[in-house]
Amino acid sequence: MNDLVKKADAFAAKVHEGQTDKAGLPYMTHPRAVAAMIEDETAKVAALLHDTVEDTDVTLEEIRAEFGDEIAAAVDLLTHRPGVDYFEYVAGVKNDPVAWRVKLADLTHNMDLSRIPAPTDADFARIEKYKKAYAILTEGLVRPDGTSDVLTEREILHAASQFRLNDDSGIISGKESGYDHSLTPEESRERIRRMREEILKRLEELGYGKADKK
Repeated sequence: MNDLVKKADAFAAKVHEGQTDKAGLPYMTHPRAVAAMIEDETAKVAALLHDTVEDTDVTLEEIRAEFGDEIAAAVDLLTHRPGVDYFEYVAGVKNDPVAWRVKLADLTHNMDLSRIPAPTDADFARIEKYKKAYAILTEGLVRPDGTSDVLTEREILHAASQFRLNDDSGIISGKESGYDHSLTPEESRERIRRMREEILKRLEELGYGKADKK
C-alpha cells in the first residue's frame, strides 16, 4: 500500500466514522472492499474516496487539495447528485478510466447479497438495477471468449460471480461462484465465457438489450 492509498484510507475512515452500510457494518467496509478489487494504485485511492462527497460533508475542493486533480475528477464523476437520472450518471462514469474502474468494482461489491443477512424484495430489485448499470459500463469491452483489453481476469470474475448464476455443471452457484485460484488460465477464460453468456441471456430476458458480441 503506497503512501497516497494509506492517506486516502485514513481520510475516508475519518469522514465515514459512525456510518454503516446496508448490512449494518461500519461503512468503511465497503470502500475498502471496492479498493481491494482494484490493482491500479490511482484507482484504489479513488475507490477509498468514492462516496465521501456523496455521503459526507466533504467537498470536491477538499478532495482536490488533498489528492490532486485526477482523483478529484474521478470522485466528481462517481458522485451521484440529486435530480440526476441514475443511468445517465452511470453512463457519464464511462468517460473517465479511473472512475469507470472504480464504479465496476463498486457495483460488484454492491451486488453481493451475501453481505446482507436477510435480503428483502427491495434488495433484489436494487441488484437488477446494478446489473443494468454493469452492462452499460462493460458493453463492447468483454469479448465472447471472456477476454478483455481493459479488464483483468480477476476483475471480470469478481463481477461475474456476483450475478449468482447457475449452470448445468453446478460450478457457478451461490457462494461457490467466487474466484477460484486453482483454475488454470484456460479454465478461467472458459468460466468467464460461460458466465458472460448467461449474464447476457439474463439481461436480454430483463429487457436490457443485447451487448456487443463482436
